[in-house]
Amino acid sequence: MTERLQPYAPSAEPSGSGAQGLRSGKPMERVWVFGDYASGKSTFARALGKALNLPVFHTDQLRYPKGYLERASDAYVAARIAQISEQPNWIIEGNVLVTDTAERVRRSDTIFLFDFSGTATLWNVLVRWFRCQFLHEHKVGCCAKYKLQLHPTYYLPHIFRTFPKRKAAALAEIYRNPQVTLTTFHTRKDVNRYLQRNLAGNR
Repeated sequence: MTERLQPYAPSAEPSGSGAQGLRSGKPMERVWVFGDYASGKSTFARALGKALNLPVFHTDQLRYPKGYLERASDAYVAARIAQISEQPNWIIEGNVLVTDTAERVRRSDTIFLFDFSGTATLWNVLVRWFRCQFLHEHKVGCCAKYKLQLHPTYYLPHIFRTFPKRKAAALAEIYRNPQVTLTTFHTRKDVNRYLQRNLAGNR
């Protein structure tokens, strides 16, 4: 796990939800969680939202409001994300429109990146598909997309080539915004360690 901790000046009058952040005392009020497929982003975002009393918005649910049966347009999703990001407190989770993140980054005070290896991501996708297909799990990101079929011609290039480029572009945008606190997780152990260290007393 790597962290880039930047100074963050809280407002004179904290806004309540998430004002004091975690045990470090650093406020988290506008948080973006993104990264590799099936890496636990949604679960992490929900735990963080519960601990900080922040509303959580999943971009997959904005993109597919009817469980992957209907795909909302880029314009609609972009408008909804912009509307959410104008609010004083939020956690936005997901990769939808990750190629257009400048405003999202600018409005964030904290970003969590799930930067797993390609092989780990492929394994996580296969496990997710199996659980959705045969164990009938129902969770964010576990809908018709996984239940119908797994497309190797899509996932393999996306996991090993397309999405790493998008992560790099998003990181470049993040580094242009020094007000952002960036934490990067490379494994699930990193995620669990962070939750245990920072959220144990808040849940």
